Amino acid sequence: MSTAAPPRRGRPPLVWLTTDELAGLPAGTALVVETYGKHGPRTVGRVVDVVGDTLHLDGPSGSLEVPTRRVKRARVVDAIYEPGDPVVLRGVPESRWRGGVVRTNGTDVLVEQIGGDFAWHSESALEPAEARARTG
Repeated sequence: MSTAAPPRRGRPPLVWLTTDELAGLPAGTALVVETYGKHGPRTVGRVVDVVGDTLHLDGPSGSLEVPTRRVKRARVVDAIYEPGDPVVLRGVPESRWRGGVVRTNGTDVLVEQIGGDFAWHSESALEPAEARARTG
């Protein structure tokens, strides 16, 4: 008779990083960061560096500084955009250009544009459509 536990069902648990592991990540690593405090949205961005007790990220809406003491948990992700995310080109009115993410390859994002055409753009050329709605 075996006393081993049955295999775990469902998807595997996510791997969350410690503060020390965050400090050791190479620049360019894509992260999702949850902070302590009010139920704010998760922050997504690529690591620029960690200086002292501050995590510097380059996110879809610009540069961010997150004090490491505020980090509740963080994990590495494949890219800062996911399939289905609505995006707009920086500096271009939403009425002229918008699209949806199809897939990513590193920092390149394949976007289906309004007319049904597909085009590759760099992450830095795009921003989330909801960011435009907040800023007007």
